[in-house]
Amino acid sequence: MKVSFIHTGDLHMGRQFHFNRRGDIYGKNKRLDLWETFEKILNTAEKNQIDLLLIAGDLFDSDEVDIMEIERVAEKFSRLTTTRVVICAGNHDCYSSLSLFGLVDWPDNVTLFKTGKLESVYFPDLKTEVYGMSWVKKAYTDLPFPRGIAVNPECNNILMLHGDAYSRQTDYLPIDVSDFSNFDYVALGHIHKPEYLSETAAYCGSPEGLSFGESGDHGVIVGKIDAHKCVSEFVPIQKRRYVDLEFEVTPEMSFDTIKEQILACDTEENRMKNYYRVTLKGYVDPEVSVDWLKDELQPSFYYFELNDKALEVDLDIDLLLKENRDNMIGKFIQEMLLEEVSPITKKALYYGLEGILKEKVIL
Repeated sequence: MKVSFIHTGDLHMGRQFHFNRRGDIYGKNKRLDLWETFEKILNTAEKNQIDLLLIAGDLFDSDEVDIMEIERVAEKFSRLTTTRVVICAGNHDCYSSLSLFGLVDWPDNVTLFKTGKLESVYFPDLKTEVYGMSWVKKAYTDLPFPRGIAVNPECNNILMLHGDAYSRQTDYLPIDVSDFSNFDYVALGHIHKPEYLSETAAYCGSPEGLSFGESGDHGVIVGKIDAHKCVSEFVPIQKRRYVDLEFEVTPEMSFDTIKEQILACDTEENRMKNYYRVTLKGYVDPEVSVDWLKDELQPSFYYFELNDKALEVDLDIDLLLKENRDNMIGKFIQEMLLEEVSPITKKALYYGLEGILKEKVIL
């Protein structure tokens, strides 16, 4: 018997987002993006008559999410005409009967694991049994069930777990996928980067990147099991990407040269859609204003941050000291050079000189 599935998780619905740019518009838009991506997953399942939607934990960002969000998710699940939904709670949305997760009336096509132990649900028309475990506490240093799980070879067998398959010493449910090689597919959650650990075990990753630490592609895994043979693929689905870039600056580069190189990082279409954080490194001509650079670049991006903490002003200290030995600039340099030269004192010297020189120009 064939069975099709979409494997997702770590959606973190209800998360509050905060950005360095002033105003909450980006946070509000990001929350809307999560809903749009969630609906895209459901529409994909409905359009392709997918049998199972597997949600491997952290559907919600916490167990204190606004009940309206949970009820809205439940209502959207109820509109699926073919797809059955199976959910295991993760470390962010631990299940309890007193949590909002437990107080909502889930539609008949939704199975929510609740006990904190290994459970299963059997779908006779699909000849498929789905096993899973929901988190009911904040830490698991080991599996709360025996590793040798006996499965029925006459049906398709799927396992859903939310935990850490990369570390044996962890509070986030250590998992060894080799313990579950008798399953046709192992749907993992918790790690936000998509990755296959074997042909039949994978992290789906978060369908929408949630921060600059989650760059790269994000999406879902779509698969089919037929006669214990699982074929699946990762399908990108995210609306916006996080893009983290570094540029090396040299003193010879003009204001416009730096600006043009940053603008050339991507197409205009992508720049007006995604989140960008650009880090400048190296040495910059004192005539180049990084603040002006930020102001001129921001309209060319949907979201733009410019980090210049690793950028130093290119100052000829020896020449400045020679030309200003008897004034405030020279005295400041001599005072700073009395300290042991370290990256910190060097940066303080550069910043101090930059401020004095700017003040001198203003005067």
